Amino acid sequence: MNQLRLMAALALVGTTMVIIGCVGPWSTIEETSYAGINSVGTVPLALAVLVALAGVLGFGPPHVAAAVRWVVLPLAYLALLFTALAAFSIVTSTAADVAQYEVGGTRTREAAWGLWMTLAGTVVATAAGALALLVPSPRASASRPTS
Repeated sequence: MNQLRLMAALALVGTTMVIIGCVGPWSTIEETSYAGINSVGTVPLALAVLVALAGVLGFGPPHVAAAVRWVVLPLAYLALLFTALAAFSIVTSTAADVAQYEVGGTRTREAAWGLWMTLAGTVVATAAGALALLVPSPRASASRPTS
């Protein structure tokens, strides 16, 4: 059961990083910053809130924690996928891509700290979900006969 609580704690750390990262800037175009919650960052944010809820439930009774562990990995993986796609889009955008949305001359777009914090948080939450699946089920360990 201690491993499930460790998973829950890691999931909460990862989702805290995601929430802070989504509120922070994901990209900057010259002096203007764009937060993750203004664009595709709302999807990882919503998924992170669900993972955080699962993490809180992981501190509950053993049968609830054992059931919740199957939810953490898929949700965290989806958040990781959306964040990685957004990071790829921001990092590979060209001046021409940025110019079509902005009035004026050619501008550059750079990834900001919020994007990287969100990406790191989704990696931590996904690792927590993967570790949770390695933990033996409480029912299986309780059904073993003792000699």
